[in-house]
Amino acid sequence: MLTDLDLNQRNATRGDTVILPCESMQSSGVKWMRNTSRGYGDVDLATSTPSRFTVTSPHRGQFDLEIYNLYRADTGEYDCYSNNGALLIRYYLLVKSTFVILQKGN
Repeated sequence: MLTDLDLNQRNATRGDTVILPCESMQSSGVKWMRNTSRGYGDVDLATSTPSRFTVTSPHRGQFDLEIYNLYRADTGEYDCYSNNGALLIRYYLLVKSTFVILQKGN
């Protein structure tokens, strides 16, 4: 069971790309799952639509989740599981909006 100390937080801005790394000793891959305020989505993020979610393997045993063109709705927990169902790492992603403050000149 993971504690709050085990939760890796990532902050990003709407429209950015984020990479969530995951390492596994199994070379056959991992399964990424997303937990929202509505509960776990029973969906493999690597095969879901939209295709803004991609799992890359830059080197053996590394299975990174890349999320492109972030939306505020992408905020939530992302879990990486080994193929035998063991939780390898959990991230909390916080996507913030960008604000532009315009100041009236004199």
